Amino acid sequence: MIKKITKLLLLLIIILILGIFYLSYFGIKTTKFNELIKSEVLKVSKKINIELDEVKILLNLSDYTISLKTKNPNLIIKNKKIELENIITNFSIGSFVNKEFAIKNLLASTKKNKISDIINIARIYQNSPQMFVIDKIVKNGDIIVNIDLNFNDKGKITKDYKIKGTVHDANLRLFNK
Repeated sequence: MIKKITKLLLLLIIILILGIFYLSYFGIKTTKFNELIKSEVLKVSKKINIELDEVKILLNLSDYTISLKTKNPNLIIKNKKIELENIITNFSIGSFVNKEFAIKNLLASTKKNKISDIINIARIYQNSPQMFVIDKIVKNGDIIVNIDLNFNDKGKITKDYKIKGTVHDANLRLFNK
């Protein structure tokens, strides 16, 4: 009887270790979280919508987080579409269980988008005189942006964020020239 219990316990431990290895290395692709992600984005702002295909879930044992990755999502803000290459975010398992703010960081990369679309979207959230001037100066061009945001325990973006971009074929109009 003890041999059977030992074998069963050993089999369960092996299955658990293989499951953790599979989730850490390969992950799970799913579309079941798409509606949850969309509703969470709408909670942040009613003006933002997101289109997702599938989300890949990976387990990171080194820092006790769960990684969510999605490829080719689109942000739609007031009928303007921003094409993204990918979004990667890490959730703290402990914070998630304790019902605290769980997002540790967010990495997003865009595809080529029109600079004017990015400026118009920025003006929705911060319509300042500076943004108006930038909107009038930039006539056309494309931009690719990489965003790296870190969050504190309260959900605020920390000051060590990084935003890098590459501008292609931009035309600026200064003083009617």
